[in-house]
Amino acid sequence: MTTARRTRRALSVGEVTDALLGVVALVPSTLLYNKFFGTWSYLSTFALTVVGATVAAVAGVVFRWPRAVRIAVACVGLVAVIVPTALSGTLHGALPTKDTATELGLGLISGWAKMLSVSLPATASGQVLVFFILMNWIAAHTVVATAIVRRSPAAPVVPPVLAYAVGLVMVATPVGTYMGVTALLVTVALVQIMLRARRVTVRAGQTTAHESVKPARNRWYPIVGGIALTLIPLAAGVAATRTGLFGEGVHRADPRPLQPNPSLVPDILTPLATVKPQLRADPPKQVLTATFPAGATVPPAVAVAALDRFDGFTWTTDDEFLTAGQRLAGGRLHQNPTTVTARITIADLPSQFVPVLGWPNQLTFTANSPASVGFSATSGSLITDKPLRPGTVYELTGQFHSATELTSTAEPTAISDDDPYWRLPPDMSAYLDTLPQQITGTIPDAVGKLAAVNSFLRNLPYNLDAPPGHSYADINRVVAATQTREDGHAEQHAAAFAVMARKLGYQSRVVVGYRLHHTGNGTFVVTSKDATAWAEVHFEKYGWIAYDPTDVHQTKRTPPAPASASTSTPTRVPADTAPTSKSDTVTPEPVSPPRSVSWVVVALAVALSTVCLIGLWVLSILARKAVRRQRRRRAQNNAAQVAGAWEESVDRLAELGLPVKLSMTPLEFSRHADSRFGERTAALSMLAEQATTAVFGPEHINTDDAARAWQLERRLRRDLYPGWRRLRSLRTWLSPRPLTIRRSKPTRRPRGRQP
Repeated sequence: MTTARRTRRALSVGEVTDALLGVVALVPSTLLYNKFFGTWSYLSTFALTVVGATVAAVAGVVFRWPRAVRIAVACVGLVAVIVPTALSGTLHGALPTKDTATELGLGLISGWAKMLSVSLPATASGQVLVFFILMNWIAAHTVVATAIVRRSPAAPVVPPVLAYAVGLVMVATPVGTYMGVTALLVTVALVQIMLRARRVTVRAGQTTAHESVKPARNRWYPIVGGIALTLIPLAAGVAATRTGLFGEGVHRADPRPLQPNPSLVPDILTPLATVKPQLRADPPKQVLTATFPAGATVPPAVAVAALDRFDGFTWTTDDEFLTAGQRLAGGRLHQNPTTVTARITIADLPSQFVPVLGWPNQLTFTANSPASVGFSATSGSLITDKPLRPGTVYELTGQFHSATELTSTAEPTAISDDDPYWRLPPDMSAYLDTLPQQITGTIPDAVGKLAAVNSFLRNLPYNLDAPPGHSYADINRVVAATQTREDGHAEQHAAAFAVMARKLGYQSRVVVGYRLHHTGNGTFVVTSKDATAWAEVHFEKYGWIAYDPTDVHQTKRTPPAPASASTSTPTRVPADTAPTSKSDTVTPEPVSPPRSVSWVVVALAVALSTVCLIGLWVLSILARKAVRRQRRRRAQNNAAQVAGAWEESVDRLAELGLPVKLSMTPLEFSRHADSRFGERTAALSMLAEQATTAVFGPEHINTDDAARAWQLERRLRRDLYPGWRRLRSLRTWLSPRPLTIRRSKPTRRPRGRQP
């Protein structure tokens, strides 16, 4: 006994073209991830993924493998692509390890959560790249198989559109719009639909000798219509981009904060309160050692925590920290910033915050790497799940601007209603409310005003024995008193500068860190005695410029110099970031910012609109089928009613995927259906004889024949869906295939005379 050998299936040129177009339609969704990964290196992984998925899909179709075999081959191929690309760091030589299996499982199951909780740009490796490969493998495998097997013109377009929608969610953070790649996707999709619809029409509309031949020019109608449908959305997209109808992509809804890492939360309320205890530690504790390359420009201090929220009592931060990779984004400095790289070794760091230089761009741990590192693209702060262990070593690259780069024309960044860096709570004392204006007087430029405030605070006595605290009351006590016991230290001075800068209308914050004291050979040993705090103001094109309002050598109160336009440039510390415009005037009383539209609301609106469109599409199909059935049932004569029953029966078989060739006679079509469905189409054979009579001898059809024809049509519907298959009939009723069949003239409802 021999087993029948499966014959290979040959692919037509049209099927190969459809598969290639489907793969090309995946390119736009992949281009979105340039801003996600910050590099084009991931494209090689995408190419390997698409090639592997295409080979697996084509092999399954050509060799006619069973579904279980196709799935198994696809899974093996997927793992074969993931391991050497995304998980190469877990291999022992060329062999997978336990870590490989763990990372593979986590990436496949929860890689989507990792992608939604990572700080951008993400490193193209590990669990993030695993899920990226998984998405593109599924999309490529599905689109190729669908393009070859399915006949629906729009079927191969669905996977690329879904991949593009997922990509938009994943890359929601970067500013900007994606009209270019969207236009590319729409173009490829419409071209593919146009070509497939043309081929399906040609296959379904094969003419016979007795059919009329349409003019040759009509053959171009589908192509011209397809080109029109392609150009219209492209023109609409260009117009929308030019007019800003859909916005500029600045305030994009981002799902990333909805997947926070609970371990990346500061363990103290405000690091500002730790400055004085560290300064009073005896003996001082070594905190870290920073080693810079020879000849490098070194910033005056390393920053630990940036505090942006002030409630009248405490400076805090509510930064959202996302899992960080080696490359860090945000805070673009446009005016040729100084870039510095240092090797930092931790000795005894008292908090979860990671010391940084200016605005950090790259972070690489070389010893005692923490389990999780978070980065805030808003403030430039880094945090770990636990305080860094002694002996932890990392290399950090940062950018900053020197204070001497500021000129009198430099402008602070414009403020907005929803900006937390300018808000001040009420209940400020009358003295503190008017003090900034008294200090700055008639100074016209922002740099001069901030320099005058900085000079005023540096002339206040420094006293480490002063009471702690940085509330409105503490600030007022320090700037208004004349007695030694009412003097302050860095905690009050930094808080006072930030408050007065905001009162003048500038974005400001308080930063806690450590001063750097050179010890030779590019090495800086930092101890608890170097703890300090300063204030920073955000300047357009320069980023955060640090002002040090504390003079540790000042022991007596010195009256400030009269305010004038020639006030000297202040002493400053580090710097970071860069953005937008200007504001020199005093800010009004804080107002509640307008409520931004939640991305959840936007998603629900999009989902509701999609459901409504799908619902309208479904209703249109059902309504058109119902109207056509009634028209056939109530045709003008008996022969036309029999022909209508036959056409309804043909429609039911078309819904099940049976090809409708118009060159077939009713008897030939019934035998064709019998070869596929067997006894389930017995009623069709009897109906075929009546349909043949209705076409060629309509005068022999009476009322009973018409009634029997529709009884056979109902019997066919019942026989096609016996038992549990009846549920499937609900799905086939939604199929638009019968609405696309082009009827040949011999099968149209006859208009013969009524006997």
